[in-house]
Amino acid sequence: MENVEKKRKPGKIIVLGIFLATFFCSLSGQINDLITVKYLPQQFGGDSVMFGFTFSIFSLGKILTMILFARLSDKIGRKKILLIAFTLYSIGTFLAGIAQTPYQFMIFRLIKGTSAFEGVILALINDYYKEGERGKAIAIFSASFGIGALIGSILGGYFLIWFEYKTTFFILGFITLLSILFIFLYVTNHPDQKLERKSIENLKIYRKNELKRIFKTKSFIFGIILNIFLMFCLSGVSTYMIFIILNHYEIVEQLSGVILFPVILFYILCALLMGKKEYPIKIIRYGLVILSISLLSVIILFFYDNMIIFIIGAGISSGALGAISPAVDNFVSSFIPKSVRGETLGIYRTLSLIGSLFGAITAGLLGSVFWVFSPFLVMAIIAFISFLFSWFLLK
Repeated sequence: MENVEKKRKPGKIIVLGIFLATFFCSLSGQINDLITVKYLPQQFGGDSVMFGFTFSIFSLGKILTMILFARLSDKIGRKKILLIAFTLYSIGTFLAGIAQTPYQFMIFRLIKGTSAFEGVILALINDYYKEGERGKAIAIFSASFGIGALIGSILGGYFLIWFEYKTTFFILGFITLLSILFIFLYVTNHPDQKLERKSIENLKIYRKNELKRIFKTKSFIFGIILNIFLMFCLSGVSTYMIFIILNHYEIVEQLSGVILFPVILFYILCALLMGKKEYPIKIIRYGLVILSISLLSVIILFFYDNMIIFIIGAGISSGALGAISPAVDNFVSSFIPKSVRGETLGIYRTLSLIGSLFGAITAGLLGSVFWVFSPFLVMAIIAFISFLFSWFLLK
């Protein structure tokens, strides 16, 4: 029993460090996004299409570095890579304040996006927690984004009242420095990882065979496809929802946080309550059904365009996404061996970001060409297709 407790205690400290680091990034990111949605057109011009590309380029940055960082974390340790990743996030935030053109702003968002830490963090959690125990840790990691976004949505409306547009990005940059500090103070590599690196250092053939075996596994392939669809919906809902509230319903910045509060809170609660459960397949299936129905409910807005109805539908969708996201990560983590953990999870998260990359772009394009709420109908169809995949292929 004493040995078990000794192993769990470092894991809890590391989860705390992960939570605090991702929380401050999410807090800064949410304020950044609210300011970008409202003031990017005023500063540089543009419409919902430009808005979509501006958000999606952040995901492109993650795609460029996710696999590299995850693979390097297998070789030189998770902590070093996380310090590099969060430093890039901070640098990109600072640089956004000096952008003179929309293209410069996008380049700086791309730099910020290269902070692809999600795959490395998932690998770190798997280093310390075995199957049947990791659900809670993954749920806390997932919820940290929601909690940061919740507080950020409340503060974001006031930031430009207190500070100038460009000054805000410098302040947010200093906030992100806290993420680097918490990684430095609380995160440590698992002692077994160093031993594994030495013992398998020259066994490249073994690593390649393990990767080939995993990539041929039906469950792993489905997990990637499912998360691509999920990230498409998550990116589309989270970013386009802000665009709807600030531009379609024309809510003043000070009230935007109050409007978004119940939506983000429901995401957090579902991530914490359902994400920690150790039966991810059921959560995935039921969550996708609820997500499909809630997104489809925007049809009501065609006949009666009311913000309260929109917020209720968005809140239920957000809660379903909060429950599904950690469940999918937990499911995929269950059959990945230690020797290729970082690299495999990095590939999984990178491919998943394809959905995130196109989610905001698609929402922006559809919303500008067709009915303003049409992106949510497309996401409802994708969520239902994902459910069908889970029903017939997931076991």
